[in-house]
Amino acid sequence: MTHRLRSRLLTRAALLCSSSLACQLSLAWSPLFIHSWILSSQTDRHVKVRAAPTCSASEGLWQIRPQDRSTASADTQLHFERNGFCRVAKLLSASEASSLAQELAYVQSSEICEMAALQHELRQHVGPALASSCQTLQDCRRTLQNCSRSGKVKFLQYFNLHRHSALLRRAAMSPRLGFWAARLLGVSQVRLYQDALFMKYPSHGPTRWHSDLGLSPFDTNSFVTAWLAMTPVPAQGGSGLRFARGSHRDYTLQYHSDLAESYTQDDLSSRYSIEEASELQPGDATWHHGWTLHAAAPLDSAARSPRVAWAVSFVASDARILPEESLSIAQEAEDSVSFEPWIRSLRPGDCAEHAMLPLLPAET
Repeated sequence: MTHRLRSRLLTRAALLCSSSLACQLSLAWSPLFIHSWILSSQTDRHVKVRAAPTCSASEGLWQIRPQDRSTASADTQLHFERNGFCRVAKLLSASEASSLAQELAYVQSSEICEMAALQHELRQHVGPALASSCQTLQDCRRTLQNCSRSGKVKFLQYFNLHRHSALLRRAAMSPRLGFWAARLLGVSQVRLYQDALFMKYPSHGPTRWHSDLGLSPFDTNSFVTAWLAMTPVPAQGGSGLRFARGSHRDYTLQYHSDLAESYTQDDLSSRYSIEEASELQPGDATWHHGWTLHAAAPLDSAARSPRVAWAVSFVASDARILPEESLSIAQEAEDSVSFEPWIRSLRPGDCAEHAMLPLLPAET
């Protein structure tokens, strides 16, 4: 590839996806990857599934390592049980994190995934009618930019990219993630619920306190999320997750409306001890329980690129669907887009068994 052609390709990449993860991570990619990604994006921007490297159907992307078994010790499990979260350094190696970031960038930048993420965010801020009227990426970005100026937008969220990539499906269902999820929850086996790519820009506002399980359709207490850093996350100004210690065990909170209002407040220190964000490198992860309150401060305004993280959520294999009244509330929540494709196949109280809730391999 000549220097002139390579420069033209890099320029073309910037024009094609100025807001995408691919551009933010392009400096870390080889020229060969950039070249192949540009060619594929020019020929098929509506790609739904990209084939993974050849492997057996049962082979997960990341196997359980000896250090996983030693790190997921009784002390780590006790810390998680008491506090509702834990930090795991190097859950992925540098090469594993780099390969994952490249695939996430490839899938995220496809038109179908970008449009879904932008319209989902628009529905939260301008309503379904106006969101559906935005028919192009340019229309969506222009409308959303007005919301970003007011600080209403907290992040861009790309749901379930594993449904668009065989490689990401193997990653989300890897034995390593399944091992950690089952160990921390104290269950024998887990199901994959969802994955979500989060991109937070300097123009985005703070992520308010919330818990994940209240947005899901499951009648269970066994729910956990791995939050994997895809870009460096400095402790100060990097918009890492903050956790309210022990909030997953706060049984009374959901029964008192005045206390429940605390979910949307910036300061919970009068009720909980707050664990501030820690420094993370690509491949490092935090795990948090489904009921653990967590939040994130805005990204430093001087940051030159977004904070990017991939979150993967798991639920116990024997979880059931919520009763009808509670389920109807969950279906009104913003994360309902994640379970809309399969929830009508099941009834309230049913076991959560569906092809879109695949079982991960049990630990051997």
